[in-house]
Order: sequence, then structure tokens, then C-alpha cells
Amino acid sequence: MNNAATTIDDVDQWELLLKRGATRYEHIPLQALPKKLSQRGEPVDGWLHFAVDTPESDLYRSTLRLKVNSVHGTCVGEINGGHAFPNRGKGTVRKIGSYSQYL
Repeated sequence: MNNAATTIDDVDQWELLLKRGATRYEHIPLQALPKKLSQRGEPVDGWLHFAVDTPESDLYRSTLRLKVNSVHGTCVGEINGGHAFPNRGKGTVRKIGSYSQYL
């Protein structure tokens, strides 16, 4: 299966929610992956939000390929589809201000 994903430019509206103790939570805003680099080969960290029209069961069995095009060429990276979902042991990603059991 070869599906293209559409990126959604709303990472600043999401947060990582970490449980700290029995009743306390830490809210950490997500930082978007930079759109421009100051120099070639500069390592960067950040989050991407993208939507795919694929069932979760298919994503888990897939390989996700990220292609980044720049004036210096194209870089490609691959990850296991299971990494597209949050690891609850490392926190929960949710939209800022959304109501859930993690308030």
C-alpha cells in the first residue's frame, strides 16, 4: 500500500501530558519541526502532525517513510508504523484545552 499523508500545520495546538504522581499531570507544549534550517546537516527535533486515511491495524504493520525536500536535495527516513501512536508510558498527546480523563 502506498498512501500519501497530508501534514497539518497545528502542532502548536497540541501538548504532551505526563503523569507525575497519583493525581498530578505536567502539560508540555509540542514544538513543530522547523521548516527551515540555518545550515546543511544541522540536526533538529520537533513534532509533525499528519493525517492518513488508513486503518490503525494497517499502520501498525506498515513502514512510514518521511521524505524531506530541500534546496540541498531530498532526505528519506523510515520508521515502523507502530511508532505513529503514542506510548502511554511516555505520556499522552492531546489537543490543548481538550477535556479528558487526564485533567
